[in-house]
Amino acid sequence: MTGFREVVHNQQHRDLARKAAREALVLLKNENGILPLKKDMKNLYILGPYAASQDILLGNYNGISGNLTSILEGIMRKLNPATSVNYRIGTLADKENVNSMDWTTGEAQGCDVIIAVMGISGIDEGEEGDSLVATVSVTNNGPKDGDEVVQLYLTDRSHANQSPLFSLKSFRRIHLASGKSSVVTFMVSPPPHSPKLSLRIISKLP
Repeated sequence: MTGFREVVHNQQHRDLARKAAREALVLLKNENGILPLKKDMKNLYILGPYAASQDILLGNYNGISGNLTSILEGIMRKLNPATSVNYRIGTLADKENVNSMDWTTGEAQGCDVIIAVMGISGIDEGEEGDSLVATVSVTNNGPKDGDEVVQLYLTDRSHANQSPLFSLKSFRRIHLASGKSSVVTFMVSPPPHSPKLSLRIISKLP
């Protein structure tokens, strides 16, 4: 009989999960070539309600790993010991701060790099009933083959919910040869009681 670790926790599956997580990252803009970050920076400021959270590492359907590393811990392990690191939550994830004082902005201004860890956790995220279908054709008009991350954003124009102006709902990574096209289809669950919805699909291929 196959053991638990041979099926669920084996190295092959862990390597695949790491590869999937790495390829799911979306870089919107690398302004001034700030990435990759230098490991020997002098001052780093880390903030956000999920920087030190382990809940954010778990999805709606998940097992429990014996080696959960928060984003804050992962960053600290890669830095030069001489780097000065400041960390504050900055804001709560699901409600306004009890203390209205903004300590974060002033402290962060003098740092070389600021990393903000934001988003939504599996605790707050849920499934909805009806789904919308969005389809888009993506073409690589550039001279080289390449990967593209097509992103789907949802806007609630009714303002029935306190939601961001553009909320990322789904994304797909595809590979396109030069001059080739591919059709990408998304299934997205809209918020309840929001009859006025706008979909926005972003692709950066030329």
